[in-house]
Order: sequence, then structure tokens, then C-alpha cells
Amino acid sequence: MLINELVKRKNSLELLIERIAKQVASVPGHVRTCRKGNKTYYLYTEPGKKERYLRVEEIDIAKRIVQSEYDQKMLRAAKKQLSAIKRMIRLLEHNDLCSIYSGLHSSRKDLVKPFIEPADIYTEKWLARSYSGKGFSDSEPVHTGPKGERMRSKSECMIAGLLLRLGIPYLYEYPVKVKGYGIIYADFLLLNEHTREEYILEHFGMTDNPDYVKKMFRKLDTYAEGGIFPGRNLLMSFESSARPVDLRLLEKELKTFFSKEC
Repeated sequence: MLINELVKRKNSLELLIERIAKQVASVPGHVRTCRKGNKTYYLYTEPGKKERYLRVEEIDIAKRIVQSEYDQKMLRAAKKQLSAIKRMIRLLEHNDLCSIYSGLHSSRKDLVKPFIEPADIYTEKWLARSYSGKGFSDSEPVHTGPKGERMRSKSECMIAGLLLRLGIPYLYEYPVKVKGYGIIYADFLLLNEHTREEYILEHFGMTDNPDYVKKMFRKLDTYAEGGIFPGRNLLMSFESSARPVDLRLLEKELKTFFSKEC
């Protein structure tokens, strides 16, 4: 959604402005360049003095002055962009299109089919999707997730609990259609309620098993062939017999992708 992209841009501009502000400095004088043949010469005007050519060993003077001019232009432009983006965000927040439907009386909502569904209604329908997972064999142990669903491991139950605590809607072992391959059952299909984007979360729980690792790489390669990449729309967690899943790191990753300001 546009507002989320604007918030991302606002955050990156604020960081950029902070970086420039720490570096920018006012350096007296002016430098201009001229070319003679294949050589570039720098002409320096010191305050209160005549213009002169800089010697090779004085090139740092030109660097400081030109860098200062560049920094100041960047700072002005970044501040101007930031100001415009903040105005746009305020405008969009004040005129939230979803709020038009939300603001209707309940008796009127029944008569209206909204162009854009409010997030709670969209999420409710998303979670109500009907699908068939991979299924379980009789020999597999029974692990029960926080919503009462059967899962394949204690770690997946813990991850599901984390998702529930963070308020991230999920579907367990949802069949995802991967372009050029077919159906892959994602460990978790996640929904970002604010952007309405979907993400896949895969938990690889036996990374010290060579045969398991081969299957893991095949699955990742298949995702990549279908345009599903780590850091973009694929999140991952790992564990081995010696190292349990690190829920603390996974929580940090999830908060990065599912923050209200993403």
C-alpha cells in the first residue's frame, strides 16, 4: 500500500539526513574546474584573494570544498523530500479510504459492498480460507499448535505461538503454487495485515542431517525459480540437534517485516 511505502521512504530519509548532518561542514572558498587536453585543473578562490590554480599536493582543498557543497545540496534536497513525504502521509492518514466503510452505521454496512475491505474483515476472510494440508501418517507424533491445529514438531508449535503473540495471521502447511513447479506446502503462510502482502516462513529443523539438508536446498531452489526469495517474501528459521530454534532472532526478523510502519 502507498502509505506503507511512504513510511519506509520517510524512515530511510531520516537516517540519511542524520548521516549527512554528522558529516556536513562549511568550508570557505570556491573551486571550479577546467580541462586542457586530457588533464583536469582545479582553480581555487580563497576568501578575499584572487583565483589561482591548485597544485597537485593541494588537491585535498578541492576535495573538502566540493564535498561540502555536495553534502549541503544533499541535505537540502533530502529535507525537502522528507517534508513533502510527511505531508503526503498526513493527507493519506486523514483521508483513509478504508475508514469510509468503517465509519458507516452497522445498518448501512449491510447494504454496501466496499471497494476496499477494512483490515479486520480482510484478515478474517484470509484466515477462513479452505484448504487441505499435507496430512499426517499414523506413525508421526502428535503436536498441537496454539490454535488447536496438528503440527509436525514442538518447534513449529513454538513458532506458531510466537506468531499468535505478535498478532501475525498464519495458515499452517498452506499449499502455495510456485510458478514453473506446482504446489509446495509452506510451513507457514503469513499475512501482513497492513500491506496485505503474503510471506512464507519455512522452519528447517534438522540441519545436521545431510539428507534433510539436500531436501532443504532443493526446496529453496524451487522457491527461487518461482520468484520467492529470502529477505523478500521468504523468511526462514533453523535448528539442529545441538542448537534449538532461536525464537528471539526470529521475533526480531518478524517485527522487521510485519511492523505497522513496514
